[in-house]
Amino acid sequence: MTRGFLFGLKSDSLILIRNDEKFFYSLKDIINIKIDYYRKNYKGLLIGSFAGAYLGNILLFTADGQPTAYWGNQDGGAKAAVSLLFAFVGGGVGYLIDLAVEEGEGSNSFNFNIDNEKREEEFERLKNFLIGAEKENLIHISFSLSQVKTRYSDIENSTPLNPYYSHVAVTSFNLLRKIQVTYSLLSFLDIGGSVCWFGEPSFYYSYPYSYNGLNGNGSQIYEGVGYYATAIYYPLKTFLPKKISWNIGAGIGMGSVNYSFEEMRTIGIYPDITEEQTLKKIDEAVFSAMISSQIDVFLINELSLGFNIDYIYVPGDMPVILDTDIGEKSLSNFSYGASLGFHF
Repeated sequence: MTRGFLFGLKSDSLILIRNDEKFFYSLKDIINIKIDYYRKNYKGLLIGSFAGAYLGNILLFTADGQPTAYWGNQDGGAKAAVSLLFAFVGGGVGYLIDLAVEEGEGSNSFNFNIDNEKREEEFERLKNFLIGAEKENLIHISFSLSQVKTRYSDIENSTPLNPYYSHVAVTSFNLLRKIQVTYSLLSFLDIGGSVCWFGEPSFYYSYPYSYNGLNGNGSQIYEGVGYYATAIYYPLKTFLPKKISWNIGAGIGMGSVNYSFEEMRTIGIYPDITEEQTLKKIDEAVFSAMISSQIDVFLINELSLGFNIDYIYVPGDMPVILDTDIGEKSLSNFSYGASLGFHF
C-alpha cells in the first residue's frame, strides 16, 4: 500500500507525488484505489441567483388585471434593482444549500481486482471522476420569457388609435409564456408536456369626434392557456459541444380560450346618427398545437440560458377594428425571447 497526492492519470499508469517527487504506478499492478478529496462548488449560488431574479420579476412586475404574467411598464431601473436584490437573496439561499449539501470531505474507491471487461469499466469510471465528468441529465424544466406579437402591440403602433387608447400598465412581454417539463427518452429525443399561455393583454380604446361625426370606443379581453403533449428533437446532438444544444419541438393538445371583443361607434351629427356595434365572444376548449425552436448554453450542468421562438396555433380570428389599419388577426400568435432551464 502506498499514499500520495494524485497528480495525474496516463493510459497505462497512475502518477502520485510523494516528498515532491513523481512516482508512476502501472495500472495493471493496481488492485484498489481510494481517493480522499475535499469538494467545494457554487452551483447552488448560481442557480439561486437566476431563479431569484426571475421570481422577483414575476412577483413584483406583472401587470394587474392581465392574462398570466405580462410585464408591466415600470421603470427599467427599478426592475434592474429588484432583479439584483432577488438575485442576491436567491444566491445566498443557494450558497447555504451548497454549504449543507455539496461541500465537505469525501472519498471514492475503485476496485481493479476484477475481470478484464469490468476492469475497463472501472478505469473509465476513474477517468471520469478525475476529469470531473458529470452525469447526463434526464429531466429538463424550462421557463420561457417571450415578446409576443399581440394586437395590443398593433394598437400602440396604429396612427389613428395611438393617442386614444386608454393607458394600461402593461407590455407585450410575457414572463411566463411557457413551462415545459421533459424526460430524455433517447440521447436525441425528449418527451413530456408543456403549458403555454397564449392570451394577450387586455386593452380599451376610443375614437375622438371627427369631421364626419365619427366617434366610439372598443375593448378586447383575450385569456388563453394550452396543454400539450410535447416531443423535443436535437438534430445536431452529436456535432455540437456539450455546453450548447439546439432543439426543435412540437406539441399537440387542447387550449382553453376566453375571448371577448366589443366595439360601439356612432356616425353622423344629431339628428342623423347611425350606431354600429361589433361583438364577438369565444369561451370554449379547442384543439391547439405548438411548434418551437430553442438554442441553449449551459452555464453549469444543471442550469442553462437560451433563446427561443414559438408559434401557438389556436383556431379563430379577431375582428377588424374599423377605420384603422388593423385588420383581422388570428387567435394564434408568435413569440420570441429567452429561456431559463433547470436540468436534473
